[in-house]
Amino acid sequence: MNRGMSTRKLVVLVLESLAVIAACAVLVVINFDKIASYFNKVDSSASSGLVLQLDPNQTSQKTVSIDKPVAIPGWEYINVSEGSDYADVDLFNPIKNKDSYNMSFSIYLISSSGRELIYQSKLISPGNHIYGIRLNTILSKGIYDAIIHIQPYKISDNSPTNNSDINIKLNVV
Repeated sequence: MNRGMSTRKLVVLVLESLAVIAACAVLVVINFDKIASYFNKVDSSASSGLVLQLDPNQTSQKTVSIDKPVAIPGWEYINVSEGSDYADVDLFNPIKNKDSYNMSFSIYLISSSGRELIYQSKLISPGNHIYGIRLNTILSKGIYDAIIHIQPYKISDNSPTNNSDINIKLNVV
């Protein structure tokens, strides 16, 4: 009898432990963004960047610049009227890039033979928009695969940074 009772208690204890572990896992999944941001905090008061100790026996330090992340907008499609080179679109540089990045936009048609540039913008400063564009070509009615290539440039020295290609559909109706 004792042995049966002990086994039962052990099984109940194991099941209760598994329930607690499962509940903790659910809480971690639900709050993953908060937990990740807690561990990825950077001291924003250190405007010059991260300070790294070169050697534990040295007292000199080196400052390393850390770039602010680039805010990249997104689109799913652009509509164009058949027989026209004008597209009513809102290409914009998010205000979150203020004091950090200008952007240029290129639009390419994608085909089996490669990429064809059909639009190239000038640099757009943060918070500004291009509300309509003229394409380099007039397309027949149909749905085309295209890419919006976004190239950010640091405002401080106009150097290009990492870029982004967004796959879209170009709808000619």
